[in-house]
Amino acid sequence: MAIGDTSKIESSDKDKIEDVVKKVRDLNARLQDVKREQVFQREREAEFRDISESVNARVVRWTLLQLAVLGITCTWQLSYLRAFFIKQKLT
Repeated sequence: MAIGDTSKIESSDKDKIEDVVKKVRDLNARLQDVKREQVFQREREAEFRDISESVNARVVRWTLLQLAVLGITCTWQLSYLRAFFIKQKLT
């Protein structure tokens, strides 16, 4: 057994272990960055979804309003024309 050589082995092992520890810390930092980015993206997507649903609801309401106005206008025109033709004795 060589006693003096074990200190060299231990010091080189410590350097390797420190390198591994540093790499693990870097990976943990990157993982935390990825998690933060995912949370941010989820929040943005949720906000976008809420805005899209709001806009879609407004579009549906506007379309229904237009259909109602169109229906009322058609009904009024038909009744006016019917009254006009009756008055002119065309029917």
